[in-house]
Amino acid sequence: MPHIDELTLMMYSDGELSSEEAEAVQKHVDSCHHCGSSLEQLVAERQFVADRFFSDDLPPMSFQLYDMTSAQIHGIAMLHKRTRRRFLWRMLLLGGSILAVAVCYLVFWQRIWLEWVAPAWTSWKSHLFWSSALWLNDNAREFFHAPASYVMALPLPFFVLVGLLLILNIRFSPLPHSRLSKREVD
Repeated sequence: MPHIDELTLMMYSDGELSSEEAEAVQKHVDSCHHCGSSLEQLVAERQFVADRFFSDDLPPMSFQLYDMTSAQIHGIAMLHKRTRRRFLWRMLLLGGSILAVAVCYLVFWQRIWLEWVAPAWTSWKSHLFWSSALWLNDNAREFFHAPASYVMALPLPFFVLVGLLLILNIRFSPLPHSRLSKREVD
């Protein structure tokens, strides 16, 4: 005859089986030494748990954390604090870089655009803007004869932005591994 599975033995010890099933299990346990010892072990474990954890005379369990656990909690809290601080610095540097690009635009490009648009503006005043078929030829000549300092000033805001992004990447590169990762767990 096959042995009774552990789930059925647990249900028998809890009294969850019907009377017919309980009677069949009791007969088998009386005749089978293996199932009888399994049932005795199950009842002993249940009694141990009841005595150990549900007794009224035991003092309450301590909620003091181990040193390693408290160090891990502290480390995680510090990482979150650094991340929040890092986010604020990134936003501040991003705003500063946008402001720097805007200032560079106003200082360097504004004058260039005024000088390039001036011929078109005077041509607009003298006759309609698109009346001349050679308008581009007349006005684009000024663009190609711009002084070298203006041509150098064109990419300056781009280079400033790239430089600030490089500074951001260097400043906020990923942190080295935490000191907690090198510790051994007991």
